[in-house]
Amino acid sequence: MAAMDEVKSLDHRHDKVHPVSTKGGAGIREMQARRKSRHDAAVTDWHVRQREFYDQAEDLVLEAGRALRSDLASIDDRVDGVLDGLEDPARAMLMDQDAVTEQWGAVDSLEQERSGRADAFRAFLDGIEDRRCDE
Repeated sequence: MAAMDEVKSLDHRHDKVHPVSTKGGAGIREMQARRKSRHDAAVTDWHVRQREFYDQAEDLVLEAGRALRSDLASIDDRVDGVLDGLEDPARAMLMDQDAVTEQWGAVDSLEQERSGRADAFRAFLDGIEDRRCDE
């Protein structure tokens, strides 16, 4: 019972007049306007930085892609050269098993080099994606 009397004694009447802003909330509106201005500036800055990153990333990817294409074409030419030697019947007849095995080993080595270049390009693209996530 004492607790109920204590609660009743608290100043919680809703019929009392509460203080009203003398400025009509102008301070709050000014604060909101400042926050909006800072927010809009931050968003604009983020868009600028994002565009700069994408422009730079595009240039890097195009450059790396061209280098990869050139490297793969060079490796393919070297593979074709090895295979041309094996496809010449006169030359192939003169080769012993060790020489043929050596030629196929050279082709395998070039294919591994080719795969390595593609894997390095994939790792490069993953690095670009990691940087994009960190921006």
